[in-house]
Amino acid sequence: MPDRRHLWRGIHDSDMVRSGLTVETIAPTRVAGRLNAEISIANTGVGHAFPTYVTPQVAVEIEQVDNRGKLIAATTERHLIAREVSLDLSAELADTRLMPDEKRRYLYDRPFDPRAVAVVFRIVVRPDVFYAAFYRATLSDSEFRKGRAALREALRRATTSSYVAFEARREISTR
Repeated sequence: MPDRRHLWRGIHDSDMVRSGLTVETIAPTRVAGRLNAEISIANTGVGHAFPTYVTPQVAVEIEQVDNRGKLIAATTERHLIAREVSLDLSAELADTRLMPDEKRRYLYDRPFDPRAVAVVFRIVVRPDVFYAAFYRATLSDSEFRKGRAALREALRRATTSSYVAFEARREISTR
C-alpha cells in the first residue's frame, strides 16, 4: 500500500507484489549425496496477509537444473502460500498465508542429481486460481447453458494471469 493508499493494484500487479516481499536464498550445498538449499520469504510491505483472500495462490518452487538450464525431472519441490476454501465457500481447507512481518523458510533437501549444476528458486503468483476452479466446475455442469462463451473466456483469462514474481539461480559448488 504505497504511502498508505490502496491504489487497487493488488495481486495482479507484479511490481506491487515484489515491493511487499523480501526474499533471500542460501546457496545450495552437497552433503552425503543430497542437495540442501533454502529460500526465505518475508511479508515486509504488504500490510495484511499475503495473499489477502481466497482467489490467488502463490507457489514457491525449488528445483535442480542442468548446464542448459533445463529442469531435471523429479527434483522440484513446491510449497503453496494460499488460503484454500471449498468452491461453495463453506469450508476452509488450509491457510498458509504469510501474516504481516512474518518470515518463512522453505528448506530444500533432495537427492543430488549428478547432471545438476544449479538450483533455481522461483515464486509463481497465480492470481485467479479459485476463479479458474469455479469456472471449470460451472462449465462441467450440463444444466448450465446461458453464458457459456463468456465463462470460457473468463476461464481463459484466469488460467493465463500467472506470473513469476521472483526467480534466482544459485550455482552448486563443485567442491
